[in-house]
Amino acid sequence: MTPSSKSSWSCKNCCNKRAKVNTSSPLLNKTSLPADCISPSVFDDSTDDEECNITLRQKPNTRNISMDNSISEPDLEDKLRKIIKQELNCFLETKIKILVTEQLKQMSEQISDFKNSMNFYNSQYETLKACLEEKDATISKLQTENERLLAASTEHSARLSLVEQSLRVNNVEINGIPEYKAENVIHTVIQLAKTVGEPLEDGDILHATRVAKLNSDSNRPRPVVVKLRTPRLRDSLLAAVVNYNKKKQPQDKLNSTNLGIGGDRTPVYVSEHLCPANKQLHAATRKLAKELGYKFVWVRNGRVFVRKDVSHAAILIRNLDSLALLNNNK
Repeated sequence: MTPSSKSSWSCKNCCNKRAKVNTSSPLLNKTSLPADCISPSVFDDSTDDEECNITLRQKPNTRNISMDNSISEPDLEDKLRKIIKQELNCFLETKIKILVTEQLKQMSEQISDFKNSMNFYNSQYETLKACLEEKDATISKLQTENERLLAASTEHSARLSLVEQSLRVNNVEINGIPEYKAENVIHTVIQLAKTVGEPLEDGDILHATRVAKLNSDSNRPRPVVVKLRTPRLRDSLLAAVVNYNKKKQPQDKLNSTNLGIGGDRTPVYVSEHLCPANKQLHAATRKLAKELGYKFVWVRNGRVFVRKDVSHAAILIRNLDSLALLNNNK
């Protein structure tokens, strides 16, 4: 700096106190400013151009820089981490709140639907329960009625069998007589009675005919049913047949040759004429008695009897349920 510049130089504090004046304004009156506020160098035309273009800059604030540098990088990272954490927490809290609200809304709707479904099923269950209770009561009533009807049916069947058997009280059934054309059944019956020692007259036989076989596939001849005049004649003829067979050898018992019928010898059996129910009972009794070793099975006045042997008492078989008595006495 030249001596003249040094004499016009002022410190920074003094420069700050000067009034800021736009020296380039044409309206500015130099004489209106205080003398002490105007630097001579500003208006001095003798001043060099280089000196007028010098700009005085303020020194940086070392105090603030030192304060900023006093914050270390780890502390800055912690502060940033805390800020980010707070922002994330706030974001997550808001997001979770929204998600939980939506989920709770969906769950509420599902619970409402489930409740409606449960109410529907409950009403259906109550209706079904009432219907089942009604059906159970009806079934119990029908079971009771069915048992009563079964008992009545069994009783009526027994009575019907008794009536049917009573209508056959004068009848005898003859099995094993060979069939041939132009046969005379009444003449054959008279010849049978003469053979066993109990002769019959034409007036003693009210009716004689062949009846249909129970098993149509059987090759055996159709049985002959004979209706006699009185039950006494029937019993006398049956007793005569039993006595005749007792006196003969097994191969000489009553057969077709004794009746004057040619051809192969076939055994002839004479028995009471049983109704269908008693026939079924007699067949079942004979089959079971043979399996259990019972020696005697016979029919008397339409009733079936069995006996284990001569030392045992006779057992009356009234119906199929009575066959259980044979198992108890075996």
